[in-house]
Amino acid sequence: MDGAKIFSPEVQITDKTYCIELFYLAYGKALFRRSLGLKNLNKNEEIIISNLPKKSVNNEHWIEVRLETELPETWRWGKMQLFLTVTRGFSFASEVAFDDISLKPGKCPKNEKKEQPPPTARTYLSPTPTNQPAKIEVVREYNPFFTLNTRKCSISSWDGKKMIRTEETYSVQFHLCCGNKLVSRSAGDKCCEGAPYYSRKQVCCGGKVFEKQNGYSCCSEKYVNDGRVCCGGSELKEPAKEGCCSGSSFSRDEAFCIENRVVQKAEVDENRLCGNNDFKIQLAPDEACCNGNAYKSLLFGCCSGGFVYDLRYEECNEWGKPKKLNFYKSLQPKMQLGMYFFSYTPQ
Repeated sequence: MDGAKIFSPEVQITDKTYCIELFYLAYGKALFRRSLGLKNLNKNEEIIISNLPKKSVNNEHWIEVRLETELPETWRWGKMQLFLTVTRGFSFASEVAFDDISLKPGKCPKNEKKEQPPPTARTYLSPTPTNQPAKIEVVREYNPFFTLNTRKCSISSWDGKKMIRTEETYSVQFHLCCGNKLVSRSAGDKCCEGAPYYSRKQVCCGGKVFEKQNGYSCCSEKYVNDGRVCCGGSELKEPAKEGCCSGSSFSRDEAFCIENRVVQKAEVDENRLCGNNDFKIQLAPDEACCNGNAYKSLLFGCCSGGFVYDLRYEECNEWGKPKKLNFYKSLQPKMQLGMYFFSYTPQ
């Protein structure tokens, strides 16, 4: 259960009677304690002025609360605070809001309806309490917590003779349209072939719900280990010999995957290809390949077949790795390019 206790700024006690006015909104099944009170800071004492109503009209309207209270005889000096106490149960759909709070010395105006503040009204406090019941008036319909989002759901039902189809409006915050019926969000947040499921911990694969597992993914109608390789929704029969190119399987002995296209080996010069695994690109006339990375041969070089280096600032050392040229030490980039220079981006 969650609870909150909100205090106003400190107020100097100047009168024995105070008027409290505020706007109040509440909805949900799990709202318990809802009260207004005063705290004397000098005596460290608290009194409950009034309990607020449980719900707003139709769960969406603000209500106005106006009440008078008389301070105890021992509270005629010092400072005090107004406080609001609310306790919420386990339901996430229960919320409370307060706005346009006023605490003023003296009696409340008679037969005077408070002007409706705009939705962005500034909340302010100035001092007051009572054992009188709160006066309640419906005055506005602004709700800061809840924006209703509705959709249509096609409902199918059997009346014993024929199938009846109707269309119902529902709130997406509380219901899910799944399998031609409305189900509560407590059953799941997504639909899998008519069955609700929780996408955070479950996955829909081939119309069936599976518990999520590390290293597994959906392949066609099966939930398989990624090591078995899935291509275009189907498992590869021989992953060691077959590759996957943009959702299409191909034999590595007969073809290449070049820029997301399957190309037969007989149709291309293999020496002008660059890339790793199943993704390759065709090199331009001014490009070369180094450890699967394409680079501009006039500006860069390949060190020991493994590192791309900048010809202007670097050279290969005796261990086959790029090193700074002495003349350009101060101009040398702070991070060597190594295997991190790419002139293409795999799709």
